[in-house]
Amino acid sequence: MNKIFNAFLLKFTFQRQLGITIALGILVLALFSSVVGSWQANQRVQGNLLEQGLHITESLARQSALALIYVSPDNAAEAAAATLDFPGVVGVEIRDANRRVLLRRGNTDPAEFPLQMKRADGADKNGTTNTAVLDAESQNAWRFVAPVYSQPASSPFQEEAAPELLGTVTVVVSKAELIQMTTGIFVANLTTSFSFALLILLLIRFLTNRMTQPLNQLSSIMGRAEAGESQVRAVLAGPKDIANMAHAFNSMMAVLEERAAEISQLNTDLERRVAERTNELAAANQELESFSYSVSHDLRTPLRAIDGFSRILLEDYAGKLDDEGTRLLNVVRDNTSRMSQLIDDILNFSRTGRLELTFSRIDMEKLAHTVLAELPPEVTGGNLQVEIEAIPPTKGDSAMMHQVFVNLLSNAIKFSRVKETASIKVGAYTGGGETVYYVQDNGAGFDMQYANKLFGVFQRLHGVTEFEGTGIGLAIVKRIVNRHGGRVWAEGEVGKGATFYFALPTPPQQQS
Repeated sequence: MNKIFNAFLLKFTFQRQLGITIALGILVLALFSSVVGSWQANQRVQGNLLEQGLHITESLARQSALALIYVSPDNAAEAAAATLDFPGVVGVEIRDANRRVLLRRGNTDPAEFPLQMKRADGADKNGTTNTAVLDAESQNAWRFVAPVYSQPASSPFQEEAAPELLGTVTVVVSKAELIQMTTGIFVANLTTSFSFALLILLLIRFLTNRMTQPLNQLSSIMGRAEAGESQVRAVLAGPKDIANMAHAFNSMMAVLEERAAEISQLNTDLERRVAERTNELAAANQELESFSYSVSHDLRTPLRAIDGFSRILLEDYAGKLDDEGTRLLNVVRDNTSRMSQLIDDILNFSRTGRLELTFSRIDMEKLAHTVLAELPPEVTGGNLQVEIEAIPPTKGDSAMMHQVFVNLLSNAIKFSRVKETASIKVGAYTGGGETVYYVQDNGAGFDMQYANKLFGVFQRLHGVTEFEGTGIGLAIVKRIVNRHGGRVWAEGEVGKGATFYFALPTPPQQQS
């Protein structure tokens, strides 16, 4: 029941709920008043018909005395006919004192009256009464009985003799008139009640419409405000509480609009400041890249000079140098070579951030094979096993993806030399709207607690004497993948190898 009531409250508007509730209340009240009024009218009509039946029976008893004295039905025939002419009377019967039937007209069958009524208080010791009484009642009729007494003549010389019971008369009155009248009264009451109910409903509907109109307007205004419309205000009308609600709504809207204006101004200022800072940062990055490029480019000349003069000393003055001098010159040349490689890596790292991307379809499997074939023999070595699985293509800048594979494969080969047989695997898998490519090796590996340092510039987890390199290769990989809208990460274990992943968005045609 509670669920039905809650569903009713949620389904209909307040105006509809109010109208339905009032309509049901008025209709129930109209029906109840009709039933009560009809029952009261039925009781009054029944009382009148019973009183009329008693009078008719007593009248017939007075008129039947002579017929019972002379035992002559003809003397009572006219009275019986007159009694049957009364509305509702369907049978009369006259019996003598010995209960023998003297006259019977109409239906007086006792079988129709199983319910025997109590005798009136005027009953004598023999069970007879002095007046007419309701003797029995059935579903369709009443039976009235009255005694018939003789009227002894008065004498001045003797005491007045007691009346002698001559017989009884019976009158049967039908309830058809009562049923008809009761039905008519109920229909009339019902019609009248529902007519008044309809008029009251129309009046209440008119009044509720007038009363709920401000509430409906307020609800509509709130809906427009919820939809995002600004500068909406409710009309201050209707009952006091609804007018107070409208005033509160207007105040709330004014505060919200003021706050929205403040937020809009703050957003505008924030966007302007972000744009200024972005421009400043872009200019600073450009200046920094230009500075790095210039410095790196300018460093090449002195480095070439150092390397050249060191080589001349080793070639032209070898006979004048002892072993320690020769070793020191070789150290100088090795360091200038490393510095030259570092400058090249810095320039490459700077270039990956400046170059414009040219997107096209890339056969990643073919690209991996191409990069492996391009690596010089001193890098690949002899004890190398490389497995390149069937990996899906992608969309991106072909030159930069080439650089990604160069750095990852070179890195995997470099750190796998510690194994008797270097094993490298290139694979990929697709899921979550992206394709994940990986390069796996069985080399030196690394401690996972330092995994966040792998892709930083100049970040190294191994010494220069262990593995050559400048620490920029993985940073270049990260920058290229990030510019393609992807991500990079690595997993490894010391002495058990490492796996480097880079994920790129899967092209729509491959997703379908």
